[in-house]
Amino acid sequence: MKDVEIVGLYCREFSSGLENLGIKLRSVESVNEIRSIQNIEHVRAFLFRVDVIEELEPSQLVRNLRRRWPLLDVICWFPNAAGSDVRKLIRAGAKDVIVDTYPTAIFDSIEEVISNQTILPKVQELAESPVSRTNFEGMKSRSSKMWDIFETCEQVAETPATVLVIGETGTGKELVARAIHRRSKRSGRFVAVNCGAIAPELIDSELFGHVKGTFTGAIENKKGLFEHADGGTLFLDELGNIPLDAQYRLLRVLQEGKIRAVGSSEEVTVDVRIVAATNASLQDMVMTGEFREDLFYRLNVIRLDIPALRERQSDILFLFSHFSRTYTEQYELKRPKIDDSLLDALLNYEWPGNVRQLENFVERIVLISGDSPITAQDFYRWAEHEAPLLENNIQSSTPIPQSSTPASQAPMPASQAPTPVPPHRDMYASQPQQPYAPHHPTPQQPYTPQQHLPQHAPPASAPSTPVHPHLNPAYPVHSSEQPMTGPMMGAQEYMETPKQSEFVPDLGKGLKENIQPLLEKYEYLYIDACMKQQRGRVAKTAEVAGISRRTLLQKMKKYNIDKMSYRD
Repeated sequence: MKDVEIVGLYCREFSSGLENLGIKLRSVESVNEIRSIQNIEHVRAFLFRVDVIEELEPSQLVRNLRRRWPLLDVICWFPNAAGSDVRKLIRAGAKDVIVDTYPTAIFDSIEEVISNQTILPKVQELAESPVSRTNFEGMKSRSSKMWDIFETCEQVAETPATVLVIGETGTGKELVARAIHRRSKRSGRFVAVNCGAIAPELIDSELFGHVKGTFTGAIENKKGLFEHADGGTLFLDELGNIPLDAQYRLLRVLQEGKIRAVGSSEEVTVDVRIVAATNASLQDMVMTGEFREDLFYRLNVIRLDIPALRERQSDILFLFSHFSRTYTEQYELKRPKIDDSLLDALLNYEWPGNVRQLENFVERIVLISGDSPITAQDFYRWAEHEAPLLENNIQSSTPIPQSSTPASQAPMPASQAPTPVPPHRDMYASQPQQPYAPHHPTPQQPYTPQQHLPQHAPPASAPSTPVHPHLNPAYPVHSSEQPMTGPMMGAQEYMETPKQSEFVPDLGKGLKENIQPLLEKYEYLYIDACMKQQRGRVAKTAEVAGISRRTLLQKMKKYNIDKMSYRD
């Protein structure tokens, strides 16, 4: 055992025996000495002899130790103890009560308790971080990746350089922008705007202002956000949602430092530091013509890539503890009791909503937890409802047009309709979505579901596919015991179907219109095969496919793919 230590109260005589097991004993001779302990970096358990303690009721001492250090086990040595005394100590939180008088029994118990610990070694390993500080302008982190970003913020804060912040939803992009502004010592205000929340026809008016009478509803002159942020910092969140024509005007501001209100012929000079943020790949948008290349290079002077929470595991338990303490004090409640299994679940979860999702979970358990410890199963029930909502929000940030059903198309027979989800009392119950139809129908060419993609709904004659009670009923659950039937089949079966593999070009249409349905079909097949290989793990599938996680989530929504259906 490497760097393993236990604290022993009235147990000095066991020092040499524990040393033979590779365990260091930190001996203390009073309860007050235990209270004064600060450094527990390598401590794995407490050991004390019960029958010689006079300062405090032994069961109360156990409760105090468990309350202060909930991950550390407490082992009690109580020679020839009565059964009632043993039960009292166990109920107080003791891991083991040794009633034997022989030292070998004590050594065996200590060795077994330490070898069965799974969470505490991980916590101590994560705590061995080269980072000595944990707070930067209100942002908490022990991750070396985050502190590299914080150091870059300090270096560039006092310069006028434009900063581009890249990161998933919930990673704290606006907090980084605010930190840069505070360190910049600029006299003006910090002004934040979500570009995705502004209608395209109003973006110019919001950013640059307008003059009275320019358009219907312009009843007075209005200053734009650039003027409001004059002398300060303008934070442009969700930058990828700005229309192309507005991108050109933004480029002019970056180049010349001047703006012109809508309907005005006068230019106004502004001194504004731009910090832009996005969770989309601007490089991909440049390639597809959705984002101006020259604007991208203007913005990409200083680039900060905020790592997702799952990529900085040293922060998961650290932030969990921080938020737990924060909300406990805010609501004046007791700190929730935590089962060891919960901590393991937190470390293994993907956290699609990142720090914001973790904070949401902690606030929830602080408010609703009772006397029972929060377990991994409690967390999984919460995450089962929360994660799909978060991923839908991520997917919907870049809208994908949905094809409408032609009026001439017959409604689906009742036998083919998906089974409705039974009502559930949980607030996170998922809502059904409409499946995506990749080929847009026209009156001359109605869309036929079987034309390009395998459908998720079984035919009337097929046995119904089992539906998970908390998942969208439009998604079948894959089962190793029940083979898939109907048109929903694997990628290999689909590609081996000769009639569906035939391609008859429509010479009345252009190349793009002819090949688009084929590209969509094989894109679906590829993603389906990858998801099967990775058993529905989104991050791993995106890595294998060579695309961003956000892009994969968008395509999953497009093709009505549910990750849970690939998990056995």
